[in-house]
Amino acid sequence: MVQKVIGSFFKIIKSGNNWALFNFVSQDKKFKAVVFAGTNIPSLYQEYEVELTENEGYRTYKLLSFVPSIKEKEIDWVDYISKNVKGIGLVTAKKIVQAQGEKIWQNISNFIKDEKPNELHLFLTDAQIEHLKQHYIDKQSEIESLLSISEEEKSNIKFFYLNNLQKLYEFLKEKHKGNNINYEEYYKQNNVYDLYMKDFIPFELVDKFALLIGYQETCLFRFEAFVFNVISEEEMNNSTLIPYDLVEKNVRSKLNISHDFFTDSCNLLLNHDNIIVQKVNDKFYFSKKVTLEKEFYILKRLHQINNAKKLDYTTSSKIEGSSMSDEQKNAYFGSLENNVSIISGGPGVGKSYIIKYLNLTLKENGLKNEKDYYILTPTGRASTNVSLKIDDKVRTIHSLLKIKDENEEVDISSDEYDKIKVLIIDEFSMVNINVFEKLLKACSNLEHLIILGDVNQLPAIGPGNLLEQMIQISFVKTYYLTKFFRSDSIDIFNFFESVKKSQLPKFKKGIVNLYEWDKSVLVQNITKLFKKLIQEDGIENTIVLAPTYRGDYGLIELNNQIQNAINKESQEVLKTQKQGKEIIFKLKDRVIQLENRTQDNVYNGDIGEIVDFTKNKNTTETITVKFSNNGTDRFLEYTASEFRNEVSLAYGITVHKFQGSEIDHVIFLVLDSHSFMLNKKLIYTGASRAKKTLNIVTSINVPIEETLYTSYLKKNEILTNFQLLILEKEKEWN
Repeated sequence: MVQKVIGSFFKIIKSGNNWALFNFVSQDKKFKAVVFAGTNIPSLYQEYEVELTENEGYRTYKLLSFVPSIKEKEIDWVDYISKNVKGIGLVTAKKIVQAQGEKIWQNISNFIKDEKPNELHLFLTDAQIEHLKQHYIDKQSEIESLLSISEEEKSNIKFFYLNNLQKLYEFLKEKHKGNNINYEEYYKQNNVYDLYMKDFIPFELVDKFALLIGYQETCLFRFEAFVFNVISEEEMNNSTLIPYDLVEKNVRSKLNISHDFFTDSCNLLLNHDNIIVQKVNDKFYFSKKVTLEKEFYILKRLHQINNAKKLDYTTSSKIEGSSMSDEQKNAYFGSLENNVSIISGGPGVGKSYIIKYLNLTLKENGLKNEKDYYILTPTGRASTNVSLKIDDKVRTIHSLLKIKDENEEVDISSDEYDKIKVLIIDEFSMVNINVFEKLLKACSNLEHLIILGDVNQLPAIGPGNLLEQMIQISFVKTYYLTKFFRSDSIDIFNFFESVKKSQLPKFKKGIVNLYEWDKSVLVQNITKLFKKLIQEDGIENTIVLAPTYRGDYGLIELNNQIQNAINKESQEVLKTQKQGKEIIFKLKDRVIQLENRTQDNVYNGDIGEIVDFTKNKNTTETITVKFSNNGTDRFLEYTASEFRNEVSLAYGITVHKFQGSEIDHVIFLVLDSHSFMLNKKLIYTGASRAKKTLNIVTSINVPIEETLYTSYLKKNEILTNFQLLILEKEKEWN
């Protein structure tokens, strides 16, 4: 039976990822209960109107819905006026409130409109009235929100809370700040799916809202959003030209529509402004218009930079006395001579060494780092790595742009960007179209661009394959580095070079080790190997790499088992669940940051250690993680909710997350059960992270040769508008 009660949640008994067990008490204190809440979690101590249903046999209740209890606000206007309005003290404020109460603000509003004398002059001086007028003008929206809750706001609160759309409600309040809008009525008149396609609100939330306010399941706006959603999902695999038949298959499956309905709806979409259909080599493809525009802009800007007046550098006199190879010198001189250039090569071939001398040269020519030029990378770990090697400041792209993620807008009004003449970007294979377009737009006066990366590594997560495709542009000068300089790692180099060439690599005991284990003991043996390596050389020098977190041999299971082996006795901090598996965080655990926190100078991929936490009775309130970079320790405090969403155990991480980093000892899972994700570039990228030992782990049931050759045969074809634009524009430029 459903029970309706007004009351508040006053204690969290236990919580996890998107669930919590609360103590609840009714407004009259007569009803107390233990309540389970899932998905949307209420706040403590706020009064709600709740609907509960009893869990038979558990003596607990399940929370069905909760809506903030809406009351007229009681404001101490004497206190507010005396503290906030210039020239009015406590005595005068009391006179105002005794005479008029909150109607004072309506009278002030009327006085502003017609400027006619009224009863205000009976107890206020002209100066005091002027101060009240100015305060009302400056703080009108604040005062109106204090006066009462509007009918629109009451309606919004009830609608969004009853339908478990609290997160969408918070976004809409921010989007329509200052406007008193009934969102239900507003979005019946305006395309609600723009919230997804233009404002990046999760598709599922927007679609749920749309259906609740009366959008038909097969209406054109919804159809367009589904097509847009499928294209966006495919863009995560790098292509920006998505085959028509693939989009049709996925959209028809999700919407349960016929081929004819799909075709007719696509024809109607041609008049809309979000999706493009084009014919390439007798096949039809979908693209997002916004992505196509970004690709066009990138190519146009590269051409503009290339045609800009060359900066006149004096090359460093220290070059001749350096240990640079001929390849490196050629890349150094060429990248200074050409406005747009690429230096491509794998780990250990001296890319950072060239950056060191480019940095020196720019300084010798009077340019200042982090003013006239910036050295950038896509990740915090890559920035730290390069910074240590060149002994100078290196930033992440997100840090320069002051954005948390690629969907956030960049404030390009800052003078800081106007002064930037030169960019040096390392690990460029990890940069996607969305990020690069924002960077080029921000740096509108850029005159010189030097890009470094490894064209054989994995492409970025998200749209585009920029490094590989920019090499195809005729005016972009590319320099390849092939000579390997780490004599103690030559066997590792030979291994990933063989992978690059689709050859069977050679193993060498003690340096490139092959472990073939039965799957029944595989996780156990990996844990033992990890423990052995950290005892010999420290945990900071050892990592497990795998393609995925999922499954019996995925990183969730591996991290749990390694934690149990090396950090079992540490104090428990927090529990959560991911992929159906319980995860327990403990003091001293190694963890990884999963998203950018630009304001805290901590970035996606940064690795730290849990060093402290606070509790209120049995509930964890804050967790502190220490991040160490360049000899500097930063301590970041998370709420429990932030920690669950932003942090993961990091004894093992994905190859994608570790790209751009290097470490002494790598344990790399190359399993047939991960074959759906294994390809040549992933194996090359994972293997090339190791500096001292590379430990390949595979199943005894499937020979490593078979797993490798299967991965070599996979063709991950990346189709982009950028490719087509290069071909089209090359004809004009030549």
